[in-house]
Amino acid sequence: MRYATDFHGGEAKPEIRLDGHDEITELYEDMGRMMDTINRLINGVYRLELEKKDAEIKALQSQIDPHFVFNTMESVRMRLWKNRDFQTAEIIQKFALLMRRSMEWDKDTVTLREEVELVKAYLQIQQFRFSDRICFELQVDPALSSCKIPKFSLQPLAENAIRHGLEPKQGHGKLRISSEIGTGEFFIFVEDNGVGMEAETLQKLQAELDSLPRQENIGIRNVHRRIRLLFGEPYGLHFRSEPGQGTTAEVRLPLCQFEEGEKEEI
Repeated sequence: MRYATDFHGGEAKPEIRLDGHDEITELYEDMGRMMDTINRLINGVYRLELEKKDAEIKALQSQIDPHFVFNTMESVRMRLWKNRDFQTAEIIQKFALLMRRSMEWDKDTVTLREEVELVKAYLQIQQFRFSDRICFELQVDPALSSCKIPKFSLQPLAENAIRHGLEPKQGHGKLRISSEIGTGEFFIFVEDNGVGMEAETLQKLQAELDSLPRQENIGIRNVHRRIRLLFGEPYGLHFRSEPGQGTTAEVRLPLCQFEEGEKEEI
C-alpha cells in the first residue's frame, strides 16, 4: 500500500495503490473520488478569481472619472431643459442612470425592481432612437420585486432582441418583458416579434452559452454564466424562436429574497 497527497500547483493528488476488495480498499477508492471532486472545486474557484481579476484590471484600464462624465451630462441636460427640449433632456437623464449603474459595480446581484428600472431606462433611450418603429411593454409581477437577480441581466437581452430581432424587421416592432412565478423559482421572459431564427441558428446559440468566449453573443453568454455561478446549473437562459415569428429569451432564477428591510415594489 502507498498513499501520498501532493498540493503542488493547487491540486490535491492522491497516490493510492491497493489490491483487494475489502472495506479498506473501498475507503481509499472513495477518498480518491473525493480528491477528484476537491480538485474540480479548487480549479473552478481559481479560474473564477482569475476572470474576476482580469475584469477588474480591464475596468481600471478603461476608467474615466465618473464625476466628469455625470457633471458633463448634467450640464448638457440643463442646457436642453432651458431650451425647452424636454424629451431629449429626459433621455440624457436616462443615459446618465445607465452609465452610473454600470460604473458602480459594488455587488453582483440587485433586486428585480432595480433591474427593471435599469432596463426601462435603456428601452426609453431606444424608443427615442427609433421613434414609433419600436414599442415596449413591461409586465413584471410586483411580488417578485425583492428577488435577487444578477446585475445587468435584462439589458443585454433587450439589446440582443432589438439588434438582431427588431432592427432587421420591416414594420412595427414590439418588445415585451414579463414574469411568471413557479415552485421555488421564477421566470423572466424577454420577447420580441422580430425576424426570429432558423432552428440551426437557435441550436448554435443555445450551445454557445456554455462554451468558451466568442466574439458573438458575449453579452448574453455572460448573463448565463453569472446566473450559473451564483445559483447553480438548473438556472440560466433558454431561447425559443421561429423564423418570422420572433424570439423569446427565458431567464430562470430561484426565488431568493432580500432581507425584509430591503424589499421594494416595482
